[in-house]
Parts: sequence; structure tokens; C-alpha cells
Amino acid sequence: MQSIAPVIAALRESAEFEVVSYATRESWPVTTALALGPVLLNEEAFEENPEACISSLFDLHAPQLILSGSSPSRKHSPETPEQFAILEAQKRNLPSLTVLDYWGMYAERFSSDGRTLDTRLLPDRLCVLDQRSRADLLAFGVPASLMAVTHNPWLDRLTRKTFLSKPVTSSHCLKVLLASQPLAEMQKVRNWPYDQFDLFKCLLDAMPQAKTRHHEATLQILPHPSEVVSKWQTALASNPRPDVRIELCHEFTENLLLEADYLVTSHSTLAYEALYFGTPCISLRPVAERVMRLWIDDAGLSRVCQDSESLRLYLASSNPVAERERILRLKRDLTAASLFFSDGQATKRVMNELTGLLGVPSTIFAE
Repeated sequence: MQSIAPVIAALRESAEFEVVSYATRESWPVTTALALGPVLLNEEAFEENPEACISSLFDLHAPQLILSGSSPSRKHSPETPEQFAILEAQKRNLPSLTVLDYWGMYAERFSSDGRTLDTRLLPDRLCVLDQRSRADLLAFGVPASLMAVTHNPWLDRLTRKTFLSKPVTSSHCLKVLLASQPLAEMQKVRNWPYDQFDLFKCLLDAMPQAKTRHHEATLQILPHPSEVVSKWQTALASNPRPDVRIELCHEFTENLLLEADYLVTSHSTLAYEALYFGTPCISLRPVAERVMRLWIDDAGLSRVCQDSESLRLYLASSNPVAERERILRLKRDLTAASLFFSDGQATKRVMNELTGLLGVPSTIFAE
């Protein structure tokens, strides 16, 4: 929903389009914060009979185009509302456009067996993030004729803000932000070899020892919207490191990313947002084997740590100010190569692809 929210807002500003948007409970905060006037999807009806649920929405609104994000399925596809919407659009011979928000998990989005491409799950137009994402999708089997490189509209606002923001320097007190993911909640589906609380323990153990009270480090925890916050409250009830101040953040603000010396996460998309500001990122996956591969790791934008000792050494020896400067230099190079970082025009590019599919003003169905 984040990836298409700016497009919905742009469509609503035009008198030529009528937009009906649906959100799940998880994506509801995004749409309401932007006053997009969404309808809450009946997730109980969807779980009971997804085909009938989506078909009834098509009958109700008679859309002329389907606009969607692309959530990866957690079990066997088709599973997500977006996937069923694309299938229904094909049945009704309606054009569909999907905007990707993430580099990877292509099999979970566009495959039924988890290995090979299922063309039924492809929209008529797929807006991808950059040339790297396009090349990966080509290798997966997605036809080049279906794709357009637009970047992610959700990050347009960051591009504008980073042009205006001043460089952030680090204080003598280390501040680390852990962007949590609902790994424990998805354990049975994804079979992760660790959960978010393992990451927290690993990170807490790796935090540098404070020499005095004035040098006390801060560890901030930002739970994912899908997590149960009370579990974090229980986990933080006892702190074995009195020299580390621990804060549970109940609301995301961009200042959290700006003011952090490091962002630590297993694979949160917040890492992509943090890198727009030059905030150094650490990919923490505390197992010996490689459980996932992220583009930011390959590009040198994020440091991979797989145990508390390597993380401790990195935090003790790395200079966050120098790291921030290195990332901002790399950001300029990647932007020039049309890789990873957007120029702030993603929403306009998606709008161009959308109107090209339609040809005339129409009702848009966004999900």
C-alpha cells in the first residue's frame, strides 16, 4: 500500500479520475494518515473465500483499471488480495498495474510453486524499482514488454526532504535503532532460524561498554505494525545492561532515522528509507548460513553481521559520521546509474504508465 499511496493521492487531486481504495488492517494506518479515504477490506470474508470476496468488490465498483502494490505470499500463491485482484482482472479483461516496493521475493509474488514464474499472477504493467530489479525479473522470466523502471513512489518524499536536510553528525553517545520484523509471528510460515528477540539479545550484547554515565549508549526498538507490542514490553522488563538506555518507540518518525548512528534490522524496508539520509545500516542475521540476500548488502550500502562478536567489533571500530559520508558519496554514484535511489519523480512515472494503459479517464480500483 505504501508503494501506491502517493499515486492514489495524485489521482485524487485530478477531477478526471474516480478512485476507490481498499486497505487491510495492516496497511490501514498508511492510508488514513494520508487521508486517502480507504475502505477496510473484510479480511474474514477474504480468508473464507478470497475469489468471491474480490469478485464482489469488482461487481460493486465496476472498475476500469486495477492498481495494486505487491505483497509477497506467505504460503502458496495465490494468497494475497493483490494476487486475487490481478486474477479477477484477467477474467474480466481489465487492465492492471502493479508497483513493486522491494528488491526481491519475486517467487513469492509471481510464482505458484515457489520456483517458476506463473504468468497468471503478472499484471499488464509492472512498475519496478530500478535497472537491477528489472534485470532480476528478466532472469526470473518476466517479459521486458511488461516492465517499466519507475522507482518507488513512496520514497519520492524522502528524495525531496534529503535535498533540504542538513548533514547529521553523531554525538559522543552512540544511538542505535533496531527496526524489528514480525519474525516470531511468521516462524511457521517462513521457518526463520531466529526471531526479532534473538536479534535484540545479539544487538544488546554487542553494544559498547559505557565508560561513564555521560557516555551511556541508547538502543531504540521500533516494532513492526504486525507485532504485538506487549511481547516487547515483556522482553524489555529486565535489562541486563544497565549501561545501555533502552527505549521502545511506539510511533515511527523520520527523525528516528535521521538521529540514529546506525539502523539495525534483519530485512526491514526502513533500511531503504534510512539510506536516503545516509544513515548507516547493519543487516543482522545471527546464523552461520546465508538465509537471504539483499541488494543493499551486495551494493555495500549495508554491513552484514552474523554474530554478536562481529557486530561488537564493527560498532567499536566504525565511525558513524565517516560511514554516513561514505554512503552519501555512494548514493550519488548509484543515483547517476539509475540504481537504487530515486530522483523523486517515481509517482509521475507511474501515473504516465497508468494513463497509458487507460487511454481515457476512468474509475481506478486501488488495493
